[in-house]
Amino acid sequence: MAHALSKIWAYKTWRQRIAIDDQGHYTMGYLSLPDEWEHNHLQPSLNGKSFLDVGANDGYFVFEAEKRGAQRILATDIYHQGRNGNTGGWNIEGIQILQEHFKSKVEILPKSIYDLHTLNEKFDVVLCTNVISWLDNMNEALKQLSDACNETLYLKDGFLTRYDPEPVLQYEKGKALVAFRANLSYIKEVLGSHGFKRFQVVPVISHRHFEWQMSTFPLVQSKQALTIFDLPDATSNSIQKICDGQWILAEEGDFCFIKNTGWVRKSEVKIAPRGQKSWMGKMIKALLSEEQYGDYIRRKGLEKYVKSYMVIAQK
Repeated sequence: MAHALSKIWAYKTWRQRIAIDDQGHYTMGYLSLPDEWEHNHLQPSLNGKSFLDVGANDGYFVFEAEKRGAQRILATDIYHQGRNGNTGGWNIEGIQILQEHFKSKVEILPKSIYDLHTLNEKFDVVLCTNVISWLDNMNEALKQLSDACNETLYLKDGFLTRYDPEPVLQYEKGKALVAFRANLSYIKEVLGSHGFKRFQVVPVISHRHFEWQMSTFPLVQSKQALTIFDLPDATSNSIQKICDGQWILAEEGDFCFIKNTGWVRKSEVKIAPRGQKSWMGKMIKALLSEEQYGDYIRRKGLEKYVKSYMVIAQK
């Protein structure tokens, strides 16, 4: 199938959902809200600035930075050729496909956060989201981020909300996948020791992602094996696979895409919407502010001490 989007359609393990043209096409990912840039409280314009994304994954933020005027743009992550994993690294193929598709000047480097010093370069704006809690040496990571930053660091993670104003770094590995969690006082103190002078802390409303996913991506409800194609085209390679309960992430013509799997004819798959809120859930959401509702969702999920924040630190 000769089509400008064939490489994007054939890549099965997209994580970030990234607009790829002005015709309404996106990568077949399930992360990244339509307003993900604004959702993370990033500055609207990067005209003339340099931009570093540490933990860039499929490249949502670097390609968005390019649209917003950044001149020097670097994407780093533990990139490799192979499967994706929070601790082992991310497949470099997705971001490379988009680099080619956009004819982008974004540079891609397989670099650990611990290797930023080898860049021998500073950036006006540095972004690091949902990385530091996975690390065994958070202090070294914060030092490397600080040393790579000329002006503004955007640091997002699930920070502790207990213990402030005392700085606390809590070991988590025994009860969770992440290694350590810090509270905001700890983050400010460490970054302050590396030259940052001004801090702004803003909550990131995490439940918006879940609600968007629930309303956007329906479920497969087909118990029988389906014919899965590499492309939205019945002449491409195919396999037989049972996909009951998987998410539908995209549609193209007579085909729809099943998460991490491939394309299936719409006529051959039964699709059901995800769960709807009860009248009680709707009432609670209507009565609470967005931040209060986020706290309510966390308490239901027994994550009483964790809350996502964006720390905006300036030198």
